Amino acid sequence: RQAEMFRHYPNLYFVYFADSRGRLYPMTYGLNPQGSDLGKSLLHFAEGKPVDTPEAIRWFHVQGANKWGFDKATLAERHAWVVARQEELCSYAADPVAHRGWVDASAPLQFLAWCLEYKRWCDDKDASFVSRIPVSMDGSCNGLQNLSALFRDEIGGQATNLTANTTMDDIYRRVAEAATVRLAAMVLDDPAAEQARAHWLSHGISRKVVKRSVMTTPYGVTLMTATDYVVLDYLNSEEVSHPFGTDRKDLKLAARVLMKAVWPAIGDVVVKGREAMDWLKKGARKIVAGMDPNVDQIIRWDTPSGFPASQAYFEEEVHRINTRLHGPVKIRVFSETDVADAGSHASGLAPNFVHSMDASHLHMTTAAAADHGLALAMIHDDYGTHAADSQLLFETIRRQFVAMYDMNDPIEELCKRYKCLPPPPTKGTLDILGVLKSDFFFS
Repeated sequence: RQAEMFRHYPNLYFVYFADSRGRLYPMTYGLNPQGSDLGKSLLHFAEGKPVDTPEAIRWFHVQGANKWGFDKATLAERHAWVVARQEELCSYAADPVAHRGWVDASAPLQFLAWCLEYKRWCDDKDASFVSRIPVSMDGSCNGLQNLSALFRDEIGGQATNLTANTTMDDIYRRVAEAATVRLAAMVLDDPAAEQARAHWLSHGISRKVVKRSVMTTPYGVTLMTATDYVVLDYLNSEEVSHPFGTDRKDLKLAARVLMKAVWPAIGDVVVKGREAMDWLKKGARKIVAGMDPNVDQIIRWDTPSGFPASQAYFEEEVHRINTRLHGPVKIRVFSETDVADAGSHASGLAPNFVHSMDASHLHMTTAAAADHGLALAMIHDDYGTHAADSQLLFETIRRQFVAMYDMNDPIEELCKRYKCLPPPPTKGTLDILGVLKSDFFFS
C-alpha cells in the first residue's frame, strides 16, 4: 500500500534520528531501508549509475550471490557463481511465477529484484543501462568485530575477519566445533541429560544452533536467554529435524545440556570479548556507586565520531492505590525516581558501549562516503551503494574502521572520564591494520 502511494514520486527521502548511543533509525514505519525483505526489495536509488567497468560488474554479480545466500565464498567465487547461472537467473526475471527457484534464496524478494535488474543488464549492456539496486556489504558478526578491535583480540579478530584471511572465517562454525569437543568430553549423572548429550553428538552441533547466542554475546545475552534461543530458533523450527521430540520439557532439557558446552565454548573463541563484557559490567556498578547525588545519574562517553553517547536507568517506586472497583481492585502505579538503577546500568553498559562503536563506524563511513559523492543505503552494520561505487565504499568502510581504533582508544577515554574504574583487561596482539587487507570484514 505504501509503495503504491509513493511510486509516482521521482524521489523519496527518509528522515533519520539517533538514539542515545548514536544508532540511526528512519522515522518511518513499514517501507524504509531498515525494513523487511519486501520493503527493501521495493526501494532502489532514485538515480542510477552504469555498470560499465570490471569492478562495477564484479560487485553487481556479488550482490546477486549475496542475496541468494552464497555469501561465505570469496568475492571471485561469488562473481563466478552468478556467471555460471546466467540463463537460470534471467528465467526468474522473465517469468517469476513459472520459474520459482528464486523463492529458495535467503532474501527471496531482494534477490528477485536483483534478478529483474540483472536481466535488463544482460539484455542491454550499452550505455543506456543504469543500475539502481544498492549493492550491500554486511559486517561479519559486527558486535564482536568491534569488541575484538577494542581489545586487540587476535583470536576473536581472526574469527570475525579482521585479518587478511584467504577464506572467510566463520565464528559461528568455530564455536560449534569447540562446543562439540566440550560436549564429547562431558559425563552427566542424570540419565535424561546424558541421553540428550548423546542425541546432540549424533545429531551434530551446527553453526545455526549457536548463531544467535554468539551474535548477541556483545549485547549482554545471559545463559538463560541463550538457552531459550536454542528452543525458540532451532528446536521449534519446522525446517530442522532433530531427535528431541516435541514436548517442551524435553526441548528445554536438550537446550540446557547443549548450553553447558556452548556457553564456555563462546569464551574459548571470544576470549577478550568475554573479559571486556565482564569488565564493563563491573565498571558500571563502580561508576554508579561513585555518582554525585547532586548531579544527574547518567553514564556518559564520547564515541570516536564525536557523538555524545549516554545511558540512563533509574530506580522505580511503586504506589498501590486501593479502589472500590470490582471487588475492590488494587492498582499498582510505577514511577521513576532520580536514583540510578545500578543493576540496569551494569546490564546495559556493555551492549550500549558496543552499539555506540558500530554507530560511530557508521557515522564516519557515511561522512566519508558523502565526501566522495556516494549514495548510501545503510542498516547499522550493512552498507550499500551503487555497483559503480562499491569498490570505493569497500575501501572506505575499512579505512574508517582502522582510523576509528588506530587514532582513538575508547576504553582509555572511558577510564579517564571515570577514575573509579578498575584496570581494563590487557590488550591482545591483533594488528588493526589487517582490516585494510581483509576481503571479508564487510562483504
